Amino acid sequence: LSSENKLLVSAKLQDWLDNEINDHLSSIKNKINDLGDSQIRAITFNCLENLGSFPVDDFRDFIKNIDSEKKLLLSKLGIRIGAKFFFMPNLMKKKSIELNSILWKTYNDFSSGEFLPIPKDGRVSFLSKVQMPKDYWQSIGYICINNFAFRIDIFEKIFYLARKKIKNGPFLETSELMNPIGCNSDQLRDILIYCGYKSINLYDDKKIYYSKP
Repeated sequence: LSSENKLLVSAKLQDWLDNEINDHLSSIKNKINDLGDSQIRAITFNCLENLGSFPVDDFRDFIKNIDSEKKLLLSKLGIRIGAKFFFMPNLMKKKSIELNSILWKTYNDFSSGEFLPIPKDGRVSFLSKVQMPKDYWQSIGYICINNFAFRIDIFEKIFYLARKKIKNGPFLETSELMNPIGCNSDQLRDILIYCGYKSINLYDDKKIYYSKP
């Protein structure tokens, strides 16, 4: 190709990329300078910088004392507050996940002989034989434990159900906890251990969960 045609092709590709991001990742281009509260700006910046999800660890005091007005503002920005993560549901759709995986790979200059692990048809969980860094999974809105990857928003739902159950004391594994995330008994155990619970195996192979002292 001539130099002129190379420039035309490059410009066409850039236009295509910009349109893809505008159509499927518009949230990450939100302007945050107009957000008055410094904590809201920090949360929003971290969520956008990490392509849609970010651990709540550094903001626990803020979350504990957050008022309804600030919570509403985060909601309008597309950010949800979970027990372990801030997350943006709009960036957990099939096309958004695929684009985020490519952006992560490009930014981190990551090379591997394997295809990037992503869910088929936006499934909420899947098995991955490919070992990936923790921040890769977070960039596509997933957590991966022992090769079982599951979407952060569904994880937060399971964690919420577990916290409700533990209020009445130790609780048994149930389909109510496994079905939303599509996991088996052992995978549920890994998830709930990640949540901070311990388990005991009963005589019928069921597991009972309790809080760490």
